[in-house]
Amino acid sequence: MTTSPRTSVTPSQNGKSPSDARSSLDALRRILEVWRPFYRRLGFGLLLSALALLSGLALMWNAGLGVSALAVGTTLAYGLLRFFGGARIILRYTERLYAHDAMFRALAALRVWFFSHLARGAAAGLGFRRAGDLMNRLVGDIELLDNLYLRIAMPVLGIVVSLPVLVFVAGRENWRLGLGLAALFILAACVVPYVSARQAARRSGTILHAESSLRIAALDLATGLREARAFAGEARLAERIRVEETRLHDAQRAQQRAMAGAGACRFSAVRRRWLSFFWRLPMSPVLV
Repeated sequence: MTTSPRTSVTPSQNGKSPSDARSSLDALRRILEVWRPFYRRLGFGLLLSALALLSGLALMWNAGLGVSALAVGTTLAYGLLRFFGGARIILRYTERLYAHDAMFRALAALRVWFFSHLARGAAAGLGFRRAGDLMNRLVGDIELLDNLYLRIAMPVLGIVVSLPVLVFVAGRENWRLGLGLAALFILAACVVPYVSARQAARRSGTILHAESSLRIAALDLATGLREARAFAGEARLAERIRVEETRLHDAQRAQQRAMAGAGACRFSAVRRRWLSFFWRLPMSPVLV
């Protein structure tokens, strides 16, 4: 987390030293320690997510059997299709409701822990000239920690559950096909997100610095409006806000273009994976 506005990230401070990595790991351990009372809730949310994913995979399998049966003119019972479809809807809704509730409880406990320690360590205030900007960034850092569970832990669990199922189903038809699909799956689910995350981390310093500069410029205009009017400096302060806003928008657009490129790479890999699977999959073994 950010500790001082005077040490805010600048565009030239994108690299991480080993000490920074160790401090990040220490901060993560402290956060997980605060979340310890909610491990059961968070774990049950992960279990619901895995069950919803498995029900979705079973639904696709059963739907594929039904379509194949209709194509060759045979009949197939649709009881399992209804069961898996209903199970997927119920489990997905329950998982979203329960997992987000557990994450909000954990974040509430983290906020209480953080601000209680901050109040004991800084009884006279934060003690910085830009204390409002610092507090805004601290609150934003805590709010973003829900990604640790919802956008990291759950997708990783989905990869762990989906990859063996995909390799097993495809490997029954052709082991080369199974290995090829596994390689494409790892590329789309692991390699591309990792590379895009590294690139986003390098650009996040620019975005953070631009957001901080824009916030400070707006605060300078709001708090020094009387002096600016006295010395005819409103236009200069307003121009500074426009410049900082343009910098922020340019950095965000660059980030969005990079994320769009990563998404296109993932989509291409996923499309190749499924097309190769269905192209090589014979009809008769599926119906068996």
